[in-house]
Amino acid sequence: MSTQSQKKRNSPKPLPRGRNRLAPAEVLSRQRQRLIEAMRQSVAKSGYNATSVSDVASLAHVARPVFYKAFPGGKDECFLVLYDGIIDEILAVGAKAYSPSGGLPGVEAALRATAMHLARDPAAAKICLIEITALGTAGLKHRDAVLTRLGDLLHTVLGADQPNGSISSTKLRALIGGCYQLLYLTVAEERAAELPALVPDMLYMMLAYGLTPSPPTSPKG
Repeated sequence: MSTQSQKKRNSPKPLPRGRNRLAPAEVLSRQRQRLIEAMRQSVAKSGYNATSVSDVASLAHVARPVFYKAFPGGKDECFLVLYDGIIDEILAVGAKAYSPSGGLPGVEAALRATAMHLARDPAAAKICLIEITALGTAGLKHRDAVLTRLGDLLHTVLGADQPNGSISSTKLRALIGGCYQLLYLTVAEERAAELPALVPDMLYMMLAYGLTPSPPTSPKG
């Protein structure tokens, strides 16, 4: 499917004119989803700072008061809902690819699946790595909470395989920070298509910090 066709398919569509049988809550829910998709498209094209509430409302085919009814917190709230949805999708992709019995190949599979997912969706990569910083302190706090969540997942995956059964918080922060910076710089240079090529570098960083998952244990016959 071409990029143009995909944009056409994903473009928010207005509700039919005239009376409808939808409950008010359902109408607002659909308008909210259209606004989130409109925020995604506008930020991907113009960036967060250049995106206005009017831009998003117009793209979603709703009036400005509807925007604020759906998102009382304004533009920041709408963007953070979009951001959280993208993060959840990314984590689901990695979790699906990872096998707890897969050792290092399992971790590599999860990283590769995630990188390929972002390479196929550069808008998502831009939003979750670059544009989140445009919100200032609020955005950085939100991003740091996600990085902490990733650290907890990494500790769960690798911690039991370490000599003392745990990973120091310093190692986790250094590893996650290094991987994040590698991804950030690549996307900032508009090279999202190259993200899968970074997987070996991220694995190398993991090994450099001594975070080596155990190989799968062969079942005893």
